[in-house]
Amino acid sequence: MRRRLVAVAVVPLLLLGACGGSDSGSAPTATEPGPAESASGAQGEALEQAVVRDVDAFHGGRADDAYAFLSARCRQELPFTEFRRMTSQATALDGDDPLRDVEATADGARGTVSYELDVESLSERDQPWVREDGGWRNDDC
Repeated sequence: MRRRLVAVAVVPLLLLGACGGSDSGSAPTATEPGPAESASGAQGEALEQAVVRDVDAFHGGRADDAYAFLSARCRQELPFTEFRRMTSQATALDGDDPLRDVEATADGARGTVSYELDVESLSERDQPWVREDGGWRNDDC
């Protein structure tokens, strides 16, 4: 499915610099899916929708909305003021880049996402996401 959005792919690149790639040793708190969700269908669709909203918020300059899509672990490592600066840079960097070929795979409280952008270096492969507080959160920090 082709969607005209700007991409959140800059987040992992910028987060790596801001987070330093260190792991505090604590795993994110994740919640298990509800009984109506299957391992691939409903979970995968919900994850894909979260990615699309995250991409739209991050590159649309809505730092508050995009920050909410980060996992608790990533929010602990990345202060909001730095994230807001990154959002502004990403918006200026890649403009209105179409997000395409979104593939989301979810299994329980963990998932991965891959997608392509016109700027290939911003495309993502197997970006980690986790389920927290009833929603999907980007755990790529």
